[in-house]
Amino acid sequence: MGTIIAHKKHLQSLDELHQKVTLDAMAITLGVFYIVGAPYSLLDSYEVISFDSGIATPIAAIYVIMSVTYMVSMAIGLRRYQ
Repeated sequence: MGTIIAHKKHLQSLDELHQKVTLDAMAITLGVFYIVGAPYSLLDSYEVISFDSGIATPIAAIYVIMSVTYMVSMAIGLRRYQ
């Protein structure tokens, strides 16, 4: 709960443009999760697809995809408004 409150305060401390870019990047990341992550996790749980890697689990792969999506979305958003 403390992390959520701290993140909310951080977002409120940003200027309006940075808030917009951040919220847009979060929305894109959430959309990518719904399109890629949820079906991937569901298919993996029903063993329709297999994830045979000793390095990462399917959940870790989803977190990596979400992290990369957020970083790219932030970079594109910040560059667009320069």
